[in-house]
Amino acid sequence: MKRIVLITTSVLCALHFIPLYAQTKGAYVGLGLGDGSLGTPNHYAFTSTLSGSHTQEGFSGRVFGGVNINPCLGLEIGYSIYAQSQYRGTTTTSSSTITYNAHTYDAVAKAYLPIGRSGFQLYGILGAARVAETVNYQNGGVPLNGTIATPNNGTSHSYKTRPLYGIGTGYEFGPHITMRGEYTLISRLGDFKNSATAIPFMNLITANLVYHFG
Repeated sequence: MKRIVLITTSVLCALHFIPLYAQTKGAYVGLGLGDGSLGTPNHYAFTSTLSGSHTQEGFSGRVFGGVNINPCLGLEIGYSIYAQSQYRGTTTTSSSTITYNAHTYDAVAKAYLPIGRSGFQLYGILGAARVAETVNYQNGGVPLNGTIATPNNGTSHSYKTRPLYGIGTGYEFGPHITMRGEYTLISRLGDFKNSATAIPFMNLITANLVYHFG
């Protein structure tokens, strides 16, 4: 797979339409802020509630660093924090919650395709993420409906490696500064009805500021 990616991007760079504005080579660091979500099942987890809620997205972010090996291929590592997902059930006398928190460490390859001589580029993202997930069940006496498994001791921890995919677009303002917009998806693993350590789909949309050292 690595050989195929390298050959493909090298061929693209050799084509006549690849512009002078190809991606800056060398090392870089960056920060991305935006909206992230944990794709937990979209229904209430509690029964006999006066009120119930399910939240699963919000403010999220990623810090990263990498190196562009050539104008069309880069390697990158990053750390992301996702907004928590929470189920809540409330009666007149009690309240219960199930809360999912997750952060990831990832390593990805990026294949860039510059757009003419505009300074814009499109790129694809492919790699893997190490997901660290914590599930906390606060049992306040509201019955569960059996659709979400919970940890017996109140809290469970799960560590899984999952595929990561994404797309992005960027614009180079000069030799050192690039603005990017990215969308990434981490694949789910497991059945939430039967496992308290199932990993949800993880979506992240960010606006990124990148500084190139080259």
